[in-house]
Amino acid sequence: MKTPHKCNILPFSIEYTENIIRLLYEASVQYGEYKGKLNSLGIDKHYFLMSVIKKDSYKSTQIEGTTISQSELFTIEYKKEVNDDYKEIVNYIDALKYGTNKVKKDGKISIELVNKMHKILLSSVRGKNKKPGQIRQIQNWIGPTGQTIELASFIPPVPEEVLDLMSNLTEYMNTSYNVPDLIALAIAHAQFETIHPYHDGNGRLGRALIPLQLAVISNDEPILFVSEVIEQYKPSYIRGLNNTRKGNYSSYIEFFLQCVVDQCYSYSRKIEMINILKTKDMEVIFSIIKNENALKIYKLLLEKVVISSNQVVESLDVSIQTARVYINNLIDVGILKKVSNEHRYVYTELYNIFIGN
Repeated sequence: MKTPHKCNILPFSIEYTENIIRLLYEASVQYGEYKGKLNSLGIDKHYFLMSVIKKDSYKSTQIEGTTISQSELFTIEYKKEVNDDYKEIVNYIDALKYGTNKVKKDGKISIELVNKMHKILLSSVRGKNKKPGQIRQIQNWIGPTGQTIELASFIPPVPEEVLDLMSNLTEYMNTSYNVPDLIALAIAHAQFETIHPYHDGNGRLGRALIPLQLAVISNDEPILFVSEVIEQYKPSYIRGLNNTRKGNYSSYIEFFLQCVVDQCYSYSRKIEMINILKTKDMEVIFSIIKNENALKIYKLLLEKVVISSNQVVESLDVSIQTARVYINNLIDVGILKKVSNEHRYVYTELYNIFIGN
């Protein structure tokens, strides 16, 4: 039978292979390009980031087995009743919002912050009875569902070591000890998943911490969310994490850096498409709505992607009749499309930018 894993204490040295050096350069260039495009985006960048976070939440929970359709991603907030799959996505978004605000206020990641994010993640969903927000005090293991520890594929560290390991990890996440930022992210993420500090939800929480760590060590806001690419290459992700537990970090770090390259490239292309779309559609909207409400309704479309007539009423401070006139006009020119059997309207081209690759 396997025995509990003994974690290396951070920081530790790694081999900088030619591939790691090359990918670190490529990832740094792509991240810098993405960051520059984001900061020069012709709209409030937080509209873009909110849609990115929704996509990341969906992909991160999908890695763990979520089965809802991606097409429902922008309509979750309108549902009166949601099952665990929907709630897990909402919880992920709420946990990221909490973490973002806390990191902005405190300038660091603490065990208390991580515990609170974990509690939010597991609120009223699968795992709610597995001590949300509490570092585990019993042995856990990774293996086939329903199997005993004897058949585990991996056994994390003993519970007596977890709190010290988490203290060491959060210190590393806040300083990184002169390790290049993107490599520090990779190492910290692997360490968190290896410690497996909670009874459930470790994967989702570990991926949510990636953008927060980069925000702390780069003194910026969270903008890098990589669950989309990780989900696309899930077998390589799992294989890479398993390799780190055998002391082989090179292949995993190469994989992680390639994820950053691909994800940042994808974000940059989306921003380019949004700027082109904005220029085209703003001209059309201003020709239809010849007052200050033109800009207001477009900002609402950018923020929500899928809107309701009541949201138009609230955002523009107009009557329901006026809101419906605006919506019907935007349907007529092809900007909006009615969601079937619902009083919701989707900004089709923007929706396709975020849901597509």
